[in-house]
Amino acid sequence: MQAEKITEIRYVGKLPTVDIEVSSDDHIFWGNGIATSNSHAYSYGHNAYYSAYCKTHNIFKFYEVYLNHSKNSPERMDEIKELVNDARQHGISVTPPSLNNLYQNFKAIPEKGIIAFGYGHVKNVGEKEAAKIEKIKESHDISKFSWIDILCTFNKVNSQSVNALIAVGAFNGDYNKNSRDKMLYEYNTFKDLTDKEISFIQENIDRDKDLLYHINLLINKYKLTSSRMVKVLGMKSALENPMYDINDSAAMILQKERFYMGLPLSYLPDASVGGLMSDTTCLDITSGNARGTVSLMVNITNVREHKVKNGKTVGKMMAFITGEDNTGCLKSIVAFPKEYEEYRSLIVENNNILIQGSVESRNDEYSLNIKKIIQV
Repeated sequence: MQAEKITEIRYVGKLPTVDIEVSSDDHIFWGNGIATSNSHAYSYGHNAYYSAYCKTHNIFKFYEVYLNHSKNSPERMDEIKELVNDARQHGISVTPPSLNNLYQNFKAIPEKGIIAFGYGHVKNVGEKEAAKIEKIKESHDISKFSWIDILCTFNKVNSQSVNALIAVGAFNGDYNKNSRDKMLYEYNTFKDLTDKEISFIQENIDRDKDLLYHINLLINKYKLTSSRMVKVLGMKSALENPMYDINDSAAMILQKERFYMGLPLSYLPDASVGGLMSDTTCLDITSGNARGTVSLMVNITNVREHKVKNGKTVGKMMAFITGEDNTGCLKSIVAFPKEYEEYRSLIVENNNILIQGSVESRNDEYSLNIKKIIQV
């Protein structure tokens, strides 16, 4: 069903209506072969009123509560994305989980102007694993954890959950600045240690040293069997000579955050990158504050191709693009056939681009027509 704007409201007086109620726990009845439910108009109106009041007078609590209730939505990731983009338009940033802000649920921190993403809402982190993490938090100041602390302390948490949390930056903090790809690589090496070997590292831990140092400690100080020695030496070799690049890339972080959290929170493009300058934002355009020719830097989140059916370019392809920056989302970026053909290789999901184009308006809705694209 396509939503339509209200164009007119007229008072028609009192009219007879029918309100059918049934004695049923699920409130469902059949009418003319259609499954219908009892009216919940009052409940919806009541909720809408208090939601609007809360958003006006306590906006941080509004977003915190609605984000936490997103877990009940059948389209949870989409709802989180909509709420985060709406929060951005009101000057509130939602930040990824980190050691400094590791909360199971979304947590508003008004004094910092942020809402911390709840790690329990990250894909692959279930309630059972969240309970283990909360128990760790009760007995440790995790904000001071180094990488080796994390490896030794979170070793009983399900590996899928740990991989997801590493991927979204939940284990980065003041004392752990490792790249996420490096942590993922080293964690999957660390998992091959036995419980006794991990216990030895815990007993001899040096929080300022990396995993390779502690693997060497095992080799030199721990009584390894010949077969284990071969395996641990293999781990050492893997750490010294990684099989692939373990430095983070913005594109990979964008992809992983979108997969695990529903949208990227860390690496949306800034107004100035590599000497390229943006003079407007998504919020400027959607709110009608941008006019004429503008430059906008965005991350592309969706591309929809369309074949032209009329006019001089009939049969050619154009594209409708959705882009995001730190202020929100712009769903109406248009690449007409000429521009789409020229810049098609850059108009791909997850790519960061600088768009130079013109802002157009129709019925109080604004779009950006692409004239030129520069790779960021």
